[in-house]
Amino acid sequence: MFFDVQETRYVTEREIRDAHPDQLFGTPFTPPVRYKVVFPTPQPLFNPVTQYLSLGNPEMDEHGNLNQTWVIHSHTQEQITKNIEDARMQFKAMVIDCTQQRLDVFAATAGYDNVNSMSKYQNITDEEIATLDPSLATMVTKFRAEARYLNLATAATWAKLYSIMFAVEAGNRAMPVSYEEVEAELPNLEWPT
Repeated sequence: MFFDVQETRYVTEREIRDAHPDQLFGTPFTPPVRYKVVFPTPQPLFNPVTQYLSLGNPEMDEHGNLNQTWVIHSHTQEQITKNIEDARMQFKAMVIDCTQQRLDVFAATAGYDNVNSMSKYQNITDEEIATLDPSLATMVTKFRAEARYLNLATAATWAKLYSIMFAVEAGNRAMPVSYEEVEAELPNLEWPT
């Protein structure tokens, strides 16, 4: 990165080359005198919900090097409100995705593709099972029991998750800070024996 001391702005090598199409540059790249090399510095910590960063004018250090500087600005209250709502929606979407993955991973522990692949077994009747060869009937009975269990566990999981989200939206509880905090409140998943 470079700093154009005449226009007091940061520029890239590409911008310098484009601004001087008739000039040949050496290797390594050496810009005209008006452009000074700027050394990058780490971004300072800031809260992106309430603040944003911009580049400040570079500052010369004790070795004569120009170093990049950063300026932390405050967002407007309107932008802060929007950022909080955006963060809440992103967190909500992440929690929903993680909850679905939790259910799918649990279904996979019994050899099913995902939680939805099991639903087809839950409505098999005893009369239908009675028509099967006994060795098959045992397996189908197992599939049905697992499907019914997971159907109930899935409903209980989503009911708990949405009760947490409704409480947060109503202001009756603080927004969880992580999915792990939410997961700790979800029903345990354990296959029936």
